[in-house]
Amino acid sequence: MTLGWTERELARRTGRHQTTIRRWINGRSPIDPEVAAWLAMLAAFVAAHPGPRIVSPGRDASGH
Repeated sequence: MTLGWTERELARRTGRHQTTIRRWINGRSPIDPEVAAWLAMLAAFVAAHPGPRIVSPGRDASGH
């Protein structure tokens, strides 16, 4: 699941330094368990509740 956040945005939302986020992403440092749990819950919520999609003109929601 991808949230589409930059390192800077994840740092802002978690209160961690951007360098810490980069280390997590690159596998040089273990992710804080509290942040990992929060991200897992957030990703599950987003997967279960996808946002609305734009339907092309002349097509209905089924693609026809």
